[in-house]
Amino acid sequence: MASPTGLNAPPTLAGRNLTGASASEVQVRFRELKTVRTAADGSAREQLAYLGEALPIRTKKRTFTVRWAHLRDIYDLVEEILAESGPHTLCLWRFEHLAWQGNGSRTTFTLPWQPAIHSLTPPNGQPASRYQPVAKVGIDGTDLTYVAKTAAELAAGTPGAGEAWFATDEPQVKVATAPAAAEVLHVRLVPLYSVVESPESEKRLASVLREPRDLVLVEA
Repeated sequence: MASPTGLNAPPTLAGRNLTGASASEVQVRFRELKTVRTAADGSAREQLAYLGEALPIRTKKRTFTVRWAHLRDIYDLVEEILAESGPHTLCLWRFEHLAWQGNGSRTTFTLPWQPAIHSLTPPNGQPASRYQPVAKVGIDGTDLTYVAKTAAELAAGTPGAGEAWFATDEPQVKVATAPAAAEVLHVRLVPLYSVVESPESEKRLASVLREPRDLVLVEA
């Protein structure tokens, strides 16, 4: 997985590229899902929440704060999107990394989000290939070739050697050979998040010349 460099894309909210605002900045805060385990002596210990074999090892929910110095021409667009109930889709055009523990038999794994390129066109004329998902077995493994399939094709077929199939209509990935119990499947993708507006957001009325905006979105 080569590190992406030189990526310059504005956020995409509800399928609309928020291009034209001044000084856009995005802050992402993570909260990991955990469970509390009570030991025999009555003490309580936190542990990672186990959600199932087909799901990633770690599960995090995100809060996004998008800060604009001046909304410029997208002021009405942003306010009209937020006037609707949601949830809304959000894409930051940045990669997330996921991992699944192998068990020697499973070849199909569930993604927490759909890859953004399956439904969105990257802004600023950037090629979709730049944002394709990448899968490999083990940190030092070889990148598998990305292949887009429908969920029906993924369920009925078997990837060729060196391929990773990603369903375009379901959040799933399938590999040719099941990772062993000691192996970990790694996936890097650009997610299409599902978000709602936080009950508390901020709009600063600094002057009649600028429209600053702090938009807080919570992953649904």
